[in-house]
Amino acid sequence: MIVSSAVPDVVSNFASVVKIAKSHDEFIRLCAAAAEEPETAAIESGLQMAADNTWDNIVAQLENHILAALRRPAATNTQPQTPITNGAF
Repeated sequence: MIVSSAVPDVVSNFASVVKIAKSHDEFIRLCAAAAEEPETAAIESGLQMAADNTWDNIVAQLENHILAALRRPAATNTQPQTPITNGAF
């Protein structure tokens, strides 16, 4: 078992492998439970997720998204543009 406080990034990205403690007492209780009965599969899964989400990997993914966007042809709009006004003109 992997234990964390309710850090927003952990909650949104790792909740499937991390037990989220919502209080000080719950954090201590979950840590004690993890020490008594480690969940090997969850630990391995969490370590793999952490390895997949290093800053180097995140930057590489962003670079790939940018390169893919730059390679796409520019979208063309074939419909005439109608100016937006607030009625004052």
